[in-house]
Formats: sequence, C-alpha cells, structure tokens
Amino acid sequence: MVLGRFLIKEEEEITDLVIYKLNHTTGQFELEKQSEFMFSDACIQFEFSIDNNGQLLFFTKSELFSFDYYMGIKKTVHKFENELDDQPNFGTFSFDQRKFIVTSSADILHVDLDSGIETDLDDQEEIGQIENILCDDDHFYIMANKKEGRLGYYLLYHPIDQPMNTDYLIRWGNKLDIGDCDLQLMEEKDYKTGKMERSIVVSFKSIGINTYNVLVISL
Repeated sequence: MVLGRFLIKEEEEITDLVIYKLNHTTGQFELEKQSEFMFSDACIQFEFSIDNNGQLLFFTKSELFSFDYYMGIKKTVHKFENELDDQPNFGTFSFDQRKFIVTSSADILHVDLDSGIETDLDDQEEIGQIENILCDDDHFYIMANKKEGRLGYYLLYHPIDQPMNTDYLIRWGNKLDIGDCDLQLMEEKDYKTGKMERSIVVSFKSIGINTYNVLVISL
C-alpha cells in the first residue's frame, strides 16, 4: 500500500511505500517493509507485475514505470508520446498487462505496449471529468461526468484490442456533477436458463441533489 497526503487541485502525493506479508501460520498480514517513496508524482493506483511479484507498476503523467521494492530500483517501461496534463488518478491493465488505460481528470490514454500505439480517447470521444475505470476480459469501461462540454452520466466501453470502436452503456446529459464513483463487475446465475450472466455495477453520488445512486447494467 502507499501512504501520502492530499494536495491542492485534488492531487495526491505518495510519501511512503508499505509492504505487508501474509503469515500462513497465524493467517494475519504482518509488516514486512516500510520505506520512503521518492516518486511523489505517481498515481496512487498501482499493480504487481505478473512477470515478477517483486515489482510494482506505477503511472505518472509522462510514463509507466516498474519499481523493484526489494532493490529500490526504478525502470521506465513506456514513455508517453501523449503526455497527460495532470497527475494520473486512475490506471488499469488488461489481464496480460500488455495494454492499459491511464487517466487524469481530463485525459484518457489507451496504450498498446506491443505495438507502441497510443490512442487519445478524451480527444476521440470529447469526454472529461473521468470518475473511474475498470477492465474485464474483453473491454475497458470508463465513467465520465462530461461529454462535449455537457455534464451528465457517460459510461463508455470499448474492446481492449480495438480502442477506436468505443460505444456507450450510459449516455445521459443531465447537468449534474457526480463524485465518489465506483465500478464493479458482478456475475450471477440465471436460474431459468442456468447460464451465468454478467453485469456492471455503477455507483456514484449526485452532488447537486444529495443522493447516492446504484445502477446494475446487464452486459
């Protein structure tokens, strides 16, 4: 986990990296290591590398980098040609970690590490105020609060391998600001057909009318 502090303009500064390890005898997590983290501009969302569980993958507005938390070594994985304007607030990978999306409030960048191709989705779709992102086997999902300069609820999805084929699950302009947004996948059995059905659960606070909303959308 990372520790840090909130700054102005909704930026977050990481100051420390904390590693816990599961004690299989007691079944409890115990502190293994706490160290100062020198890359304060990194996004607080990170992932373990599937190739080396001693490495963590972090986003900044200019690059994706790996960090070996045993050796304290940083290595650039990919330098962005389309640098983000602000510190990233979300980043997520495909399951093989060969493609990813990284976002700031106003920017969305889709990157294919194998080809090196970057797709600037905020320009392509004219969206902003990115509230959350999610990935499953086939698609990235993006919840935005603004499209073409208009406030509303906009839930985008596009195939991991075809970032130009973006479509919408929600496209509702209602002039409302939202916050505390969360996206989760849900699977449940249809007892009539016996098949497993997948849905995406969208939850958010509507700031202007002071309600918390939960939507379940069948995929």
